[in-house]
Amino acid sequence: MLRQYLPEYKGFSLALGPELTHTSWGIVRFKPRELPDYLVAVPPPALREELLVRQQMGEHIEIIVVFIGTLIPNESLIYAFSHDGQKDGMILPVVSIQSIMYILKTS
Repeated sequence: MLRQYLPEYKGFSLALGPELTHTSWGIVRFKPRELPDYLVAVPPPALREELLVRQQMGEHIEIIVVFIGTLIPNESLIYAFSHDGQKDGMILPVVSIQSIMYILKTS
């Protein structure tokens, strides 16, 4: 979700949550490595103005964050138990991130 507008970057800070994929082996959650301390989505100027207006009207603006990278050898599959109290296994592929894309969710 887009959070606070940061004028110095001409973009928005982000609120991220983990995406979980349920499989027959357990829950898969990718574990990114080498991410910056914080992420800023910088839209084109015309879209930025539209997003600012929507945000000022109290609308929550959701985006999809796509991480592009490669699995880290010898660390790619960590198997643990889910933290949410279920007895499901959790598979954590460790990924070195090379690129990030932001996609605006349509309503």
